[in-house]
Amino acid sequence: MSCSRDEGPLVRVCFSCSDQLVYDECTKLDHSGHIFREIEEVGRERMKTLLQNLKETEDVVLSLQADMAKLHDISEGNRAQSKEVADKIQRRGKDIHDAVSQYTNQLMFICERLHNDNEHDMAEIKVRLDAELLKATKSRDIIRTALESKNFPQIIETEKYHRNNQYKRHTIPVKSPKAVVFAHGAGTVGNLREIFGDIQIQTHDGQLQRTRNDYETDDENENAKRRKQSGEYNVRDTTVTSAFEQTTSSFGICFICPSLASPDECWIRLERMNEIKLVSRTGDVKQTVHFDTAIACIANTAEGRIVVSCPDSHTIREVQPSGPPKTLFHLERLSPRAICLTTEGNLVISLVEKWSYSVAAFSTRKIAKYTVKGYKMAEAEYDGYRKRLFIKPSRVAASTTSGDIAVINRTEYETSHLVILDKHLRLKFRFFGDGRIIPASKRYYGKETVQFCPQDVQYDSANNLLISELYSCSIQLIDGEGHLLKILHTDEDIPWSIAVHTDQQVWTGYNSGKVKVLSYL
Repeated sequence: MSCSRDEGPLVRVCFSCSDQLVYDECTKLDHSGHIFREIEEVGRERMKTLLQNLKETEDVVLSLQADMAKLHDISEGNRAQSKEVADKIQRRGKDIHDAVSQYTNQLMFICERLHNDNEHDMAEIKVRLDAELLKATKSRDIIRTALESKNFPQIIETEKYHRNNQYKRHTIPVKSPKAVVFAHGAGTVGNLREIFGDIQIQTHDGQLQRTRNDYETDDENENAKRRKQSGEYNVRDTTVTSAFEQTTSSFGICFICPSLASPDECWIRLERMNEIKLVSRTGDVKQTVHFDTAIACIANTAEGRIVVSCPDSHTIREVQPSGPPKTLFHLERLSPRAICLTTEGNLVISLVEKWSYSVAAFSTRKIAKYTVKGYKMAEAEYDGYRKRLFIKPSRVAASTTSGDIAVINRTEYETSHLVILDKHLRLKFRFFGDGRIIPASKRYYGKETVQFCPQDVQYDSANNLLISELYSCSIQLIDGEGHLLKILHTDEDIPWSIAVHTDQQVWTGYNSGKVKVLSYL
């Protein structure tokens, strides 16, 4: 801003008036006694400052332009990557559609060919039967005509003819055709996910994480709530002390394992996470262990070490004090699912060749006992009638008092029951939701009478079984012989996993991500 007077050129800068530009005459009048500097001198200094400001501003402009270009490249890359993934999904869907169509056509061809073969066989039998019927009818008519004539010479000649040319029927067996029966396959959302695949997201720390597919979980939630509200399941709630409740994640708590170091801590595995976390009863995360492969269950060893089953890599791994987990042993082509510790310090593992409800003659669905070093000691796959013990052997638990082994056998998408084995892995009995107990001496025909689906099972120190059940959203207490004692707790969410501490504290993980600690006597 310059002086208001207009009396010649501006020659000085008045620092007393905030760098006001003034005329020579003003220095003696309005600005008398102020501090001045020559305008050229100040201008040269301010030019240097502006040049520096210009450089800084240009750097900012270039940086912003670079960020805009980077954002544009990322946007283009994201568009291209999304299109590529979408194209792959569509191609995969088309491949599956074409494969299903092809297989459908094959099945239709087999069905039609079998139908045509049956029609041909039956037509051939009909021709032979028609010929025999014509001969038999002709003989019958001749005999009937002779008898009706009452002409003894004719009767004698007819009898003589039949005696010398006696008609004998050629036996033509009439059998039922080959039956056509359709054996329905396993068509659940889970099987479709196994076939189709899933989306993986790379997070900022470089970890790959699968997206959460809510279809199956939502179905379970809705079914559980509907059955609970309609009273289809006999829920008898009891008073329990809830010592802790904390939402740890938006993902469900798939597995919980007690920490031997402290009764106030547990290891948990979150849904679709390739990591386990050590959490306190206040929800604080004490430790996180990452894995480079999918993990299923966690167990403690007799020495207090933590072992984890890794179904995709067919390995059992041990958590190390520092560094990545160590592989203890491989299980060849079999995938280890659940794992638990026996009273002798060995590991009991549920093993499958494929996590599917479809079971073929070559399928492997069994429970096996291993040492910590990987030596197999025993296994259980069939009962005394050579019938499979398991369709999908899920969670396993071992009693610290009797040594019995409890296994959840998942038979369908929303149906399962308990299989109880002794410490030598011999079948003792099966337990069902309607209270049925089928001992090993009786044949099991694979029929479920009620909707009953245990999600997890654990033994307590009194040899009682605790199970978390889908339809009733409850934690149930059962004695070692399979008799229901009481319902410990019910909830609006589904209890996916349970862990029993030695002090009779039950840690429960829910599909909503909640963790509760319940006290019971």
